[in-house]
Amino acid sequence: MSSDLTEPSPTRAKEALRQAKKALYRESLLDAAEVVFASHGYDDTTVRDIAGAAGVSLQTFYGAFAKK
Repeated sequence: MSSDLTEPSPTRAKEALRQAKKALYRESLLDAAEVVFASHGYDDTTVRDIAGAAGVSLQTFYGAFAKK
């Protein structure tokens, strides 16, 4: 008798972990953006400012967001 509850494949588990990390980075970047926008203003804020405040690389920023 087969069960519907099966172990996730290693590939699915890795993808789930990757998506969870991406969500955490995105939340961290959103929090950092609020702080940076409050201190510099929206027009004077760069993605580099936000990434730096969140402690992530620009590549990580662009992986989470396509544009400002």
